[in-house]
Amino acid sequence: MDSNISDCGSKEATQQINESSPGVKVAMLTDSKDEEELFSAIESGATGYLLKDMKIGDLVESIDLIERGEVVVPPSLAGKLVRKVTLKTKEAEVKDVLSQRETEILKLLAKGATNKEIAETLFITENTAKVHLKHILEKLQLRNRQQAAAYAVKQGLVTEIR
Repeated sequence: MDSNISDCGSKEATQQINESSPGVKVAMLTDSKDEEELFSAIESGATGYLLKDMKIGDLVESIDLIERGEVVVPPSLAGKLVRKVTLKTKEAEVKDVLSQRETEILKLLAKGATNKEIAETLFITENTAKVHLKHILEKLQLRNRQQAAAYAVKQGLVTEIR
């Protein structure tokens, strides 16, 4: 499918094809090397993201791989896709254990926020922030806020630390 469909967006078209014909594999043919467009295509159900400037032999090989059930993306974008999927998986694992509010607090904690700063940012009392932190430590079986911050960084929940 050409990614420049005008009447119906390619993401919507991909979703419709997957819903109406589950056995059909959709490959997006595009001239965009934008990683967000790649993520969007894969999230909508495309099993291939093929660049229009690829060699004909590579295109044929990619289509064969897609037909066999492989997901095909340009090598230049593959690493970024893997990192995004890994991050989403880790976030999902944390969300299985922690509430949304606890996850927010853990992210702020990992960025170096104090209990007071967490409370101000989330519009809660400092005592409530402390209670949430206590629950986070218990659920993750950690001893202190430093271990919690290290855990958040290790899980990829934060990208910048102050």
